[in-house]
Amino acid sequence: MTGMPGAGKSTVANYLRKNDFYVLSMGDIIKEKALELNLDFNDKNLGDLMLSLRKETNDSGIVAKLMLEKIMELKDTEKIVVDGIRSYEEFLVFKKIGFAKLLAIHASSNKRYENIKARNRSDTPQDFVRFSSRDEREISVGILKAITLADKSIDNEDLSLDDLHNQVEEIVKEWSNEFKRIDK
Repeated sequence: MTGMPGAGKSTVANYLRKNDFYVLSMGDIIKEKALELNLDFNDKNLGDLMLSLRKETNDSGIVAKLMLEKIMELKDTEKIVVDGIRSYEEFLVFKKIGFAKLLAIHASSNKRYENIKARNRSDTPQDFVRFSSRDEREISVGILKAITLADKSIDNEDLSLDDLHNQVEEIVKEWSNEFKRIDK
């Protein structure tokens, strides 16, 4: 699943989790690395770490490759959602093993900023300028390509929670026969 920060990916992920999907977050990979490096969990540190991992390895799919290790540990789990794909190259890492579909969640920058302020996490940008800088960082790693090339997209600008859940449910039903079990 992909989308700009605050678009509603976590809301969708939580709904899917309640419906028997195993949800993994790409951001958790970055947070694990931040813990290893004793970095505070704030937007700047996590963003800089994400960029440095890509730069040091010269691999825009590195975070997905690290996530793939976790997915392979779940070999008996059929319904897996990866939340927070930041580039199409990351998605292709999953697609290469034959089980992936990409869902994009979209909302305007104003709506996303409202959503982000409301969730009040440690990595929440403190003002609209920092929020915009975060958007620029996400764009720089290729998120717009992932959003544009997604298999399906949900416009979450004015949806009620029930309407969002209904759209997700329709997509899950459509895709249910296409998912393949990961075989080892």
